[in-house]
Amino acid sequence: MSLHIDGIDTSTYQTIFKILRSKGFEHFPRQGTIYSELAWTAAEEMAEQLNNQRLFNTSYVRSIDALLLASYRAAVLLQWLPWLSLLIGVMAVDTHLQRLIRAKEFRQHNPELFALYAGLGIITACAAALACVAPVSWHPFVMPLLPVLVGFWGSRAWGHYHRRGH
Repeated sequence: MSLHIDGIDTSTYQTIFKILRSKGFEHFPRQGTIYSELAWTAAEEMAEQLNNQRLFNTSYVRSIDALLLASYRAAVLLQWLPWLSLLIGVMAVDTHLQRLIRAKEFRQHNPELFALYAGLGIITACAAALACVAPVSWHPFVMPLLPVLVGFWGSRAWGHYHRRGH
């Protein structure tokens, strides 16, 4: 694209840019020519805002938000952990007593129920991991209930686990 305009000498542009000063509008020695300093700061600010939008609207930054949500929900679970471990411990003792009673009665362990309860425990553990990162508001007791369910299914599976040689 050429800067040639009929009636204006090519060296005029060079002279104008050499004479530019930051005092606002000034008259060029030729009559009818007015020039002023360009407002580069507004363009720089706009470019900075666009760069910030490009940076913070990426999927990577949005995944950090999911990580923050997951860490907050994991912190909630850690606060409930002392109470939940008590309940899960009671379920484990109950299961152990049931295994002792079953052994005294010579009843067989059921491998199908073991597989069912172990599978349900694994599915519940995966659901708990997904519930930590899902951007959905849960009822306050959903997060503490998930480890209790994992412990329950685990204790039921342990109750039907067959140990050989005893």
